[in-house]
Amino acid sequence: MQDRLERFDAEFLSPGIERRRALLDAVQRGEVTDEVLPRDVLTVLLRNEDKVPLSHESLRREIAFYLLAGAHTSATAFTRVLHQVFTWLDANPADAGRALADRGFVQRCTHETIRLQPSSPVGMRWALADVRLSSGATIAAGDKVILDLAAANRDPAVFGADAEAFDPNRALAPGVNPWGLSFGMGMHACIGQDLAAGLVLDPDASSDQHLFGLVPVAVQAMLDRGARPVADDPPQMDTSTTRPYFARYPVTLAAP
Repeated sequence: MQDRLERFDAEFLSPGIERRRALLDAVQRGEVTDEVLPRDVLTVLLRNEDKVPLSHESLRREIAFYLLAGAHTSATAFTRVLHQVFTWLDANPADAGRALADRGFVQRCTHETIRLQPSSPVGMRWALADVRLSSGATIAAGDKVILDLAAANRDPAVFGADAEAFDPNRALAPGVNPWGLSFGMGMHACIGQDLAAGLVLDPDASSDQHLFGLVPVAVQAMLDRGARPVADDPPQMDTSTTRPYFARYPVTLAAP
């Protein structure tokens, strides 16, 4: 892993930093305007080094992680959602029309999939001070706390007696995120949450200007084109990891 990070650094990151620093210097001298600056996270970090000082190693780690979080997790969710939709429609063929006509239905399938299969099944935090939880448990400063997100997302007290099951029609209490804790919460919430999964659709509001999210829109595009699993070429799981990733998921599309 370290070798790959260093190769990524030499080929992409360091040249990118050098180019952006030169542009930022040119903006500072008044030779060019902000319009020439790349609109990306790296530029923002470099432009605000006085506010958020980062070592080169930290910068490399954050940029590499951003690429992983921004691409790999969405691609994984895309395949998982398609699989869940196919499975649901096989068991509920009457919903085939909804999958094509109701974009909110596909978004709810996305939220439900992300709840059941979070990209990171656990979260880890280190306590900066002594904390007493509402349950009465105490956490001492310096303790490492492991949050079982996958278990929390399947809590029957929050998601119902069938919390283990996939159900895009699930009724939730006010204030409960349909994706559970998969995107984190508070200051640690994933900044790509709205981009990936969109906003929760108000059933009484118009969907014309609604932000559905990258994954629901991509899944909807596949369904609109008649995507179906290949009967004699079933999907295969990735055996190189203990996490439930697909290695292959062949589908067919309807003829145009």
